[in-house]
Amino acid sequence: MTLANLCQCFISDADTAIADNKYPKNLKYEHQANRRQCVGKIVPVFLECVFTDSKRKRNQLWKKVEQFCKRFSQPVRPGRNPARKNPRDKKFYPNARKPSLS
Repeated sequence: MTLANLCQCFISDADTAIADNKYPKNLKYEHQANRRQCVGKIVPVFLECVFTDSKRKRNQLWKKVEQFCKRFSQPVRPGRNPARKNPRDKKFYPNARKPSLS
């Protein structure tokens, strides 16, 4: 849970930095930090920081992560989320039911 909160903090900071004057205003779509790349970078750095005794090295690693998250952005295109399908009825899977004891 702590790691997920840490990732979300870095991603939200990167989103605000990207929303500020990091990119020209004439872009077609709004941009946000790439979540997959950020999480993939934060997790190993977090583990390295936990086992590092040097405060200077920890600060340096966190600054690199912040720069990494701000550098990679992706456009947010409206209407790209597909509609969810309703789950199928359980009557199609008769073997999945528990056997009766009668």
